[in-house]
Amino acid sequence: MCKVFGIPPLRRKAHFCAISSTSGTATEVTAFSIITDYQKGIKYPIADFEITPDVAIVDPELAHTMPKKLVAHTGMDAMTHAIEAYVSTANCDFTDPLALHAIEMIQADLVGSYNGDMDKRDAMHNAQCLAGMAFSNALLGIVHSMAHKTGAAFADYGAHIIHGAANAMYLPKVIKFNARNAEAAGRYAEIARFIDLPGSTTEELVDALIAANSLPAGVEVQSSSVEDSVLKLDMNAAYGEAVRASGTTGESMLIYSLVNTFAQARGVDQVLITVDGAPLETGHDIYDYPLTANSNP
Repeated sequence: MCKVFGIPPLRRKAHFCAISSTSGTATEVTAFSIITDYQKGIKYPIADFEITPDVAIVDPELAHTMPKKLVAHTGMDAMTHAIEAYVSTANCDFTDPLALHAIEMIQADLVGSYNGDMDKRDAMHNAQCLAGMAFSNALLGIVHSMAHKTGAAFADYGAHIIHGAANAMYLPKVIKFNARNAEAAGRYAEIARFIDLPGSTTEELVDALIAANSLPAGVEVQSSSVEDSVLKLDMNAAYGEAVRASGTTGESMLIYSLVNTFAQARGVDQVLITVDGAPLETGHDIYDYPLTANSNP
């Protein structure tokens, strides 16, 4: 039998016990590790079952002192682990339940954990471990490939990209890219359906999953359809409130991030945004006309 990994047998005298201090990497239950060379701007992934810990101690209290920024970044790392494991071509009956339950928990608990709810912080610590067990067996995808490649690439410019932030930026783009494959699209739709996102068709469910991972908490895509090469997106009231509360610059960012993301996902150039069926009104403009992707507002 061909040995894929190359680390020699370890722990002939000692056992490896790992204790997770953050709620994201799940290295306490995986065969993966990362070494970053900041001088060269390269991250080196190490993969070998010899570095899977013999014992994992998952104590939620150790995560109680994490700053909010770290809660957000590690939480999105965990969400990416779970989603990529579920859609991986190596998924199986043993990894799917772990991935789906982790996604459900993270969707329900990450925002509360970020806002200081320690019960949800505890739940997030467990969820990231479940996600780790899923991806250590089902493996990951191109979100992590790109996050590892680019994370340290801009260190010379003082712009090291924190791993969880890189995952959060790439995940919606990768979902829409992978969804061009019917099997992947079906798996994404299953995730969306499992966590009760709106939508009746595969396309609507994939759109809802993209929105859930790229828009403010509470914002949802209520319906989407393409007519005359224009994508019509009907958003819930929370989207209009978020846009109006974001200021002039934030308004443009929230609107055009939505336009650019979904235009590329559905292969169109223009997007018409409505809120509860009515034109989007922000106080600066009434958007009763289609917006062109990649344009300067």
